[in-house]
Amino acid sequence: MYFFEMENIEVTNGVAHQSGRVCCRIGPHEAGFSQLRGMTQGFIVAGEEFDVVDSKQKPELSEVPPFKRHVFFHESERHSEKIVRIDVDFGKGYGVTISGFPMTVESLLDHGKAYIDPYPTLSFPPTQRVAQDGLTAIEGAGPERVSPTSGTPPPPYATK
Repeated sequence: MYFFEMENIEVTNGVAHQSGRVCCRIGPHEAGFSQLRGMTQGFIVAGEEFDVVDSKQKPELSEVPPFKRHVFFHESERHSEKIVRIDVDFGKGYGVTISGFPMTVESLLDHGKAYIDPYPTLSFPPTQRVAQDGLTAIEGAGPERVSPTSGTPPPPYATK
């Protein structure tokens, strides 16, 4: 019922500083929310314990849907295969992993960079423009893909 929502990722000196929120899929007025919150003792994020409610956060704010608990953790980029866990502590002596976890440091960085960057850099295989019957086709993109803007000059990155 809990999941992680990435807010920020910053890499400095080979260390990824990540922050975000542990959120609940159900709101305070939905069936089971009170029972779930009553069972939840806290969260264990990359080995560090967090209370259910942030001491800096007003308690009533966590009751407003959706439930969100700010958390942060730091991991070295060099240990890209290291497993990062975010668990819920239900007071049973063991943690229960939240949705989407565990993840490796590498997959968290990939996810974080793609999620946070509003202008991701995309890479495409090299293509070649071919003029055919007055239309411009992109070779390698499939025979059915024909540019509807063949009369428009190509953008600067596609010129020869």
